[in-house]
Amino acid sequence: MRTATMEAPRLPASESTADHAAGTGIYLRGKTYWIRYHGPRRNGSWGQICESARTSDPEEARRLRDQRLHEVSDHREGIHLFRGPYQARPAFAFKS
Repeated sequence: MRTATMEAPRLPASESTADHAAGTGIYLRGKTYWIRYHGPRRNGSWGQICESARTSDPEEARRLRDQRLHEVSDHREGIHLFRGPYQARPAFAFKS
C-alpha cells in the first residue's frame, strides 16, 4: 500500500511570518501585533503567555516584549511580582 505525502503549503514571505519564523516572539494577527513569552501565569504555573501589543508598529511591540521579559526576569530574582498583561486592566472600586 502506498501512502501519499503532502508538503506543507508555503506561506508568502512577509514581515509577520519572518518574525514568527525567526523566533522573535512577535507576530501579526490582522493589523495588530501580538507578543509571546514565557512567564508566570495567574494560577502560579509557568508557561507561554500571548498578549496583544495593541499596536500596528512592530517597534512598539518589540519594546513591550522587552519590558515583559525584564519583568519576568525581575520576578525570577525576587525583585517584584510579575503581573504581565493583567496589571494593565483598571480596577474600579464601587462605593456603597
